[in-house]
Amino acid sequence: MTAVWAVTMVRNEPWAHLTVRHLIGEGVDGVVVVDHLSTDDTGPRCAAEALPGVPVEVIRWEDPGYYQALIMTHAAGRARALAGTPDLWIVPTDADEIWTGPGGLADTLRGCDAPAVDARIYNHWQTALDPDDPCPFTGMPWCEPTPQPLGKVAVRWQDGLQIRQGNHTAGDRHGDTIPAVDRGVTIDHFPYWGGADRFIQKAVQGAAAYAATDLDPGTGAHWRQYGATVDEHGPEALAAHFTAHFFYDDPVAAGLVRRW
Repeated sequence: MTAVWAVTMVRNEPWAHLTVRHLIGEGVDGVVVVDHLSTDDTGPRCAAEALPGVPVEVIRWEDPGYYQALIMTHAAGRARALAGTPDLWIVPTDADEIWTGPGGLADTLRGCDAPAVDARIYNHWQTALDPDDPCPFTGMPWCEPTPQPLGKVAVRWQDGLQIRQGNHTAGDRHGDTIPAVDRGVTIDHFPYWGGADRFIQKAVQGAAAYAATDLDPGTGAHWRQYGATVDEHGPEALAAHFTAHFFYDDPVAAGLVRRW
């Protein structure tokens, strides 16, 4: 049977283990977690709280630069080795994403004969009507009614596979983009669960990680700008930005819909 493995990179994501557990619930055969310099127990907890019988390997990555394409491609190669077969799908996900497929993500991919599958992204935002729920996913039910213009992809393994920055596309050994099809896979995205404090933490962390690379300045431009805002105006400016753009007192009036 075709194997399905998820790969992710994490840094100080206290709910990453919930993402791993969800992926296992969607039928994946294993997960490779790259712990990118977490200073908490994010990585070990992903392995410790995984469901029994499904392998979860945690790799510590010490380079401070946010070379996501390199890291995720490395993780995909490790998943190939652990799966023990080239008949394999790779699901490159972030810790703040919930991937689902009709009848289960893994079975959706196994039933697809295309080389890659598109996943539509729905952004969830915090609102004044959110339930009192400690889970970042069930606790943020309000999202935008339409998916983001740029989605992500799950991709069938091939030698020379390249996962690209942002996980939005994948390339083959020649650098050509692997074409993807729509099979109803969706991603619920929860970028700033935890409020303004979490937003500031991610902004500072992301800006420092991009500053430690030699990537084009346009790559990660919003994270770089957030870092510059903190440097110039302090964290209070980012807190105000969060309230103005990522928090809604009245989600219905703002055009959000309740996903669950």
